[in-house]
Amino acid sequence: MTAGNTIELVQNGQRHPILIENNPENSWAIAYASVKKGTFYIELSSTKSSAWLAIEAPVEVGKLDAFTKLLFDNYFLFILLGIIVGISLLAQQSLVNRAGIESV
Repeated sequence: MTAGNTIELVQNGQRHPILIENNPENSWAIAYASVKKGTFYIELSSTKSSAWLAIEAPVEVGKLDAFTKLLFDNYFLFILLGIIVGISLLAQQSLVNRAGIESV
């Protein structure tokens, strides 16, 4: 978030900052917060008169949703890893077959 903008979770009289890892600037970003049972609200504040903040309705997510989002956001790395592992297995199998033929 930019300086002067804050997002806080308020529950049972306690305030907990909700942090966004990088500055989304003029786009939406996802933030995660752990909420206990009971009522709560999210408070946005800005000290800048030229800035604006917006928030979408909170959505309940599971414990692995953040990890799943990370996987989908970096799918190309997992595809590349799969290709590298596949090539390695093919090379290993080729060497095993070659060694088996030479020892006969």
